[in-house]
Amino acid sequence: MSAAGPLLSEYRKKNHLSQLNLSLLADVSSRHTSFIETGRTQPSRAMLLRLADVLDLPH
Repeated sequence: MSAAGPLLSEYRKKNHLSQLNLSLLADVSSRHTSFIETGRTQPSRAMLLRLADVLDLPH
């Protein structure tokens, strides 16, 4: 299991964003965001970078 899901959830909450809001900002489905956070899918590098940009995380 990847650590990406729990980290994504943590950073999303620190930025006071719902899964829906993050999804809209990242132009991805809220279902996909949920699946990443719960570990049901492994995000690609491109997806992680897109989410990091929205969350203003360094990469």
